[in-house]
Amino acid sequence: GDGLPEMSQMALVGSRLFVALERLDRRRGFAPTNSSLLAVIDTETDTVVDTVTLVGRNPFADTSGLQREPRTGKLLVPQAGDVYRTGDGGIERIDPEALVSEGFVVTEDVLGGSVTDFVIVSPTRGYAIVLDEALRNVLVAFDPSTGTFLGRVFASTQFLSDVALAPDGTLWLADRALPRPGLRLFDAATGQPRSHGVIDTGLPPFSIGFLP
Repeated sequence: GDGLPEMSQMALVGSRLFVALERLDRRRGFAPTNSSLLAVIDTETDTVVDTVTLVGRNPFADTSGLQREPRTGKLLVPQAGDVYRTGDGGIERIDPEALVSEGFVVTEDVLGGSVTDFVIVSPTRGYAIVLDEALRNVLVAFDPSTGTFLGRVFASTQFLSDVALAPDGTLWLADRALPRPGLRLFDAATGQPRSHGVIDTGLPPFSIGFLP
């Protein structure tokens, strides 16, 4: 209603650009409205040609663009819903050709909290940062092929802001916990730690990116 759709993440599929629209109500503390969307833009004509209504709401995450499913190339859209309540979000699969939702790959109820970031490392293993109702930040593992929970990897009472897969296959986690913020490394195949504690970055890290 305020004309500001809260654009979050994007993905380019062929000549179509998909843009996640959170559609939050600024008059109610940025609460999710009744539906969130993917806007579909034709990049050759610079026009919005369609929208996809999401099953969940509030497609927010720190990921650098909407992720693609390794096996199918379909879009994976994280949805936090109401971040103070578990049960109204998850990670949703979108067919970018048919422009339809295929429902949740995994739900918040399974993961144990609102999804704030995630990464898929293989067709059968993914990781998500979730915020539970006690406001704990937890890195969890799950199987995206079955939507099942594989276990907790790391937990913090402070902010875990980003998880990313490095080119060498290791999993990197941005841990902003004071007094020792920094990066934590894990084996992406097993979730076992690869670093001895936290790698100091000076100031608290927020987002991770890898250069070729």
